Amino acid sequence: MSTALPWTKFQDFYLRLGFLKALVAALGTERRSVPTETILRRLRRPLFEDAAGHGALAGRVGERMTWYEKDWWRETVEAKKTPTVAEGLIVDADLPSLLFAITAPTTYKIVDWGRNVGLLGRGNQITERGLTLHALFADKGIGAFLDGDPDAWNPFPLTMVERIFFLYHVIEIDTVTLALIDAIGARSEGADIETVDAGKMLAGALSSVLSKAQHDIRPPEIPAYRTALELAATICEELGIAPPTGVMDNRRRAPRPMNPAAKRKALMAAASGSALRRAHKNADHQTIPRFEQLVDLGFLTKGRQTGDLQARRKWRWHPTPIALRWASARNRLIHGTAPFLWEGFAAVSCHAYLDIETPERRTDTRTIATYLARGYRTVRRSVGHTPFDSVALMAMALGVEDGLAIEMVDFHRLMLAIKTQGLLQGEVFFASGNTLDKMFVSLREDFAERVVAVLPERLEWEAANDAAKGGAA
Repeated sequence: MSTALPWTKFQDFYLRLGFLKALVAALGTERRSVPTETILRRLRRPLFEDAAGHGALAGRVGERMTWYEKDWWRETVEAKKTPTVAEGLIVDADLPSLLFAITAPTTYKIVDWGRNVGLLGRGNQITERGLTLHALFADKGIGAFLDGDPDAWNPFPLTMVERIFFLYHVIEIDTVTLALIDAIGARSEGADIETVDAGKMLAGALSSVLSKAQHDIRPPEIPAYRTALELAATICEELGIAPPTGVMDNRRRAPRPMNPAAKRKALMAAASGSALRRAHKNADHQTIPRFEQLVDLGFLTKGRQTGDLQARRKWRWHPTPIALRWASARNRLIHGTAPFLWEGFAAVSCHAYLDIETPERRTDTRTIATYLARGYRTVRRSVGHTPFDSVALMAMALGVEDGLAIEMVDFHRLMLAIKTQGLLQGEVFFASGNTLDKMFVSLREDFAERVVAVLPERLEWEAANDAAKGGAA
């Protein structure tokens, strides 16, 4: 992503990533504009139907959901409050966190979320990144699910490849999340992280990102930078911590007017010596969604005991071994000029998720071409050229799943060699530019075999040229 400030303002309902999978499933793959009400109707059924109306699901999760009335799932019981299918599926998936903040009347929030993170575009059309996500579960029974059968598919558990996809995408649009993961991994395994402590970690991560970006901000990005700067200052103010040096605007602000009722309450509290509860609205809205998504991605967990579902419904997190291994691998990286997502993400992911002490960096032509062909088969468009960014991302994720560290730079290097040398004409077709995010390709079925026949076993490439070509990655 070509921006000096890869930061996204989160909302408090950005919790379970499975809702984004459900949204992408509801959109389909035809890239047509879909009326918002149509999307909402597809999401409400079955996600926000009464779980008691789906006997098989209710039977599996009923006894576990002790926070509802006893035997709520039985036909003979008239319960005042029963869970939705979405909550039942989350419990059925045995997720480390059971929290979510979307109901049937607020289903529109899923649409807003998808639009904000780049899975839903103008006119409610699915984006290229949304199509890439859809390709990961296209054959998992989503048709029957959207027809009302919650037993056909559960969008809430994430496969390894889905975790890699979401992690890459979230880091690409929000470097604050990457800084948070590094901070979480620096904690001891199982350490308690309460909401206030998490907020302070978020404030530090956001301030660090802004500090690094402040000298590279381009004129079109100034409004977003100022918004982020003001938000960071507000969060620090809410948490009662000093604004970081060199980031916050030190100009004194005019005091906000206080309505009479609030003023009387403040005076009474001061007179009685009691402390007012400090509001953490902005801090919580930016902190909790990121921490909850990191639970889905495996970096955080909840509860000390297996089966303690009540602990999974609280705002208290603990770092996992995945987070500690991630931080360890990140610290060992040789910091160069290439962006982390361009060169380093695959190796660190292999170490973190698969506990591979020294992930094997595969730079041989055969392996790169083989996974590139697999990635292309997974995400290719039925008509026309396919964005190479999607192909490389899928290929990299499939490699990580198999324990191989093939970086985005490796795939781009291979395709650029083919294009600049004019190789495989009639077998490989190009459109548009040379950088990762602007190249479009069409590959024949025997692509991998043909590449091995015409290219050397390993490609020689200058690191400086790699970094230049990967600037948009």
